[in-house]
Amino acid sequence: MNIDFMNVAEFHSLYGHTIPMALHADLPDLPRGEYWDVGRKYVTKLESTPEYFNIPDFVKTRGCVYVHNDQGSFFRPHRDIIGNHTQQYVRLNAYMTNAQVNECTYIIGEEIQRFEERRWYIINPRLTHMSMTWKDNAIHYIVDIDVSDSKSYNWLYNNMVDMERMGISGKNTR
Repeated sequence: MNIDFMNVAEFHSLYGHTIPMALHADLPDLPRGEYWDVGRKYVTKLESTPEYFNIPDFVKTRGCVYVHNDQGSFFRPHRDIIGNHTQQYVRLNAYMTNAQVNECTYIIGEEIQRFEERRWYIINPRLTHMSMTWKDNAIHYIVDIDVSDSKSYNWLYNNMVDMERMGISGKNTR
């Protein structure tokens, strides 16, 4: 399939709202970030994509963040819609520690997600989503990938797992 430009709605329409990647991130010793009263969590916004995210330098990203949650931390139900940029960026999340449902419950739409620790997942933040943390030291990473950039899109597409289950044959290039 050759596509000159695929916006995010088309991407999620084709591939789903939660897509596992064949990629894992590393977990160095990270300091706690800025404390947010709403949600009782620590958030660190990064200037660029850090090496421990294991995302190549040529991939165009924005919004690199890591979040440190302790027991009782939460994200209220919300949708992430930020101007025109929402049509060109796909959101990746990686739960680094305490990813099991009884440790940190993450809901997209009406579905509880089951994440493997340290694996990157493409998620659809345009759907209502929320999380609640039941255990201390639940860390997760967030980054947006620019799918209007052909190199970034091809890297993303070629690192999605279980293509057969999703009814996708072969590798897509643009």
